[in-house]
Amino acid sequence: MALKLRLMRDDEVLLEIPLEQEDEAPRGLVDAFPDLQDEVNEVLGIHKVLANQTRSRLLFNVVKGFDRRFSELMVELDANQKVLTESLQAMLGEGLLSKVEKNPREVHYRASQKGIAALMACFAMGRILREVE
Repeated sequence: MALKLRLMRDDEVLLEIPLEQEDEAPRGLVDAFPDLQDEVNEVLGIHKVLANQTRSRLLFNVVKGFDRRFSELMVELDANQKVLTESLQAMLGEGLLSKVEKNPREVHYRASQKGIAALMACFAMGRILREVE
C-alpha cells in the first residue's frame, strides 16, 4: 500500500497526494499538481516565521495555553522583550496569532485557525518524513 496524504473536510476529500513514487523521477507528481509551485510559494512566509526556534516554541506555547500575555510568554520562552516583540509581529503579520486587547494594559495573544493549522501541518510533516525514510 502506497503512502498518501489526504486532506478531508467532514467526509469530502479535498486533496489526496501520493508521498511515494514508484519510479525514480517525480515528474508525474509535478504534472499531476500543476499549481504545486504556487502552493509552495504561498506558504514560504509561514515557513520563514516557523523556521526560527523561538517562534515555533511561541506558537506551540500559545496553542497549548490558548491565551497568553506578553509577560507570560517572556518567562515561558526565556526571551527578551525585543526578541519576543519581533517574533509576535512576524507571527501576527502572517496571521498565525491574533491579538486580544482586554484593556490597554492587558493584551493577550491567541493562535488563529491558520496558526493551529500551521502547527499541525508541521507535526504532520515530521511524521511523513519519518515514514518515508
